[in-house]
Amino acid sequence: MRFFIIVLLIYVLVQYIISAVNYVKNIKLDSYGDFGLIENQRSKPASDLRFALKNSGYNGCGWIACYNAFLLLDKQILPRNAILMLELLLTPVCLGFLGTNPLSIVLFLKLCGYRVKLNILKQESAPCDSNVGILLYMTRRRRAHYVAYQKTEGGLEFHNSLVKCSSFTEYIDRVSGKFIMSIDISSKKHN
Repeated sequence: MRFFIIVLLIYVLVQYIISAVNYVKNIKLDSYGDFGLIENQRSKPASDLRFALKNSGYNGCGWIACYNAFLLLDKQILPRNAILMLELLLTPVCLGFLGTNPLSIVLFLKLCGYRVKLNILKQESAPCDSNVGILLYMTRRRRAHYVAYQKTEGGLEFHNSLVKCSSFTEYIDRVSGKFIMSIDISSKKHN
C-alpha cells in the first residue's frame, strides 16, 4: 500500500510540474489574440498548445471541447487557462497519452459553476435539456474524441469536427463512431 501511495504522489508531482512548464509555453502561443471557436485541433495555432506531454493536435480535444463550450455559453476563457485548470484536476490520462478523463471534465464544469447532466450510452435520448454540451464518442480507429455542440434552429452544430450534421445519430453515423456519452451543460449557475 505504501508503494502505491508513493507512486501516486510522484505521478501527481510530475503532472503539476508538467502543468507549470506547459503554462509558460502556452502563454507565448495563445498571446496571438482571440482564438474564437476552435474547429480543427490539428490546425495552428491551437495544435501547438501543450496539453500534458503532447501537443493539442494529438490529445487536445478534451480541453478544446471545454473551451468551445465556454465560448458557446458566452464565458470568455483563455486557452492556456482552460488547459491549466484541467491539468491541475489531473485530467490527462497517463500524462495525456490516453487523452482526457471525462469525469474530470464534469468536475471542472461543476467547479466553474455550471450544472451538468450526464447521458451515458443512450444516444437516442441525447441531448437532454441544455443548449450546449460536450459529446464523447469512439472513432472507427478506436480512439475517443470530444466535440462541443450547441442546439440551433437547424438541429445540432458540432465544433472541433470536420463533419457537419444536425443530430447525434447523423453525426455518429457520418464519423462511423460509437456514442459513449454526452455532457449537457446548463448556463444556469447552481447553488
